[in-house]
Amino acid sequence: MKNVNSMKAFKKLSYGDHGCLIYSDLDEYREIAIDYMIEGLLNNEMVVCVIDAYPRRLLIQDLQGNGIDVAHFVEIGQLCISNIKEIYHGNEGFSPDDTIE
Repeated sequence: MKNVNSMKAFKKLSYGDHGCLIYSDLDEYREIAIDYMIEGLLNNEMVVCVIDAYPRRLLIQDLQGNGIDVAHFVEIGQLCISNIKEIYHGNEGFSPDDTIE
């Protein structure tokens, strides 16, 4: 059973707030993550999405389905979609400095 109050609170996060997303299934993750990403993009904020269980093609499909021009935001550097393996494991293992950059 979803905790509706927690989901509403998560959707209200704004700049300077902190959120930890723990989800029970992919649909729940998609419902929360997409709204959060769209809000950031529409507020001219940098959005970095490190995906794992959420396939890149599905993330892009969900963004486009909500009217987001993914190619545009990637091109101007406002949206970065990466894979957890690329970010955290790379060729030399986890590097906090590389992750921050």
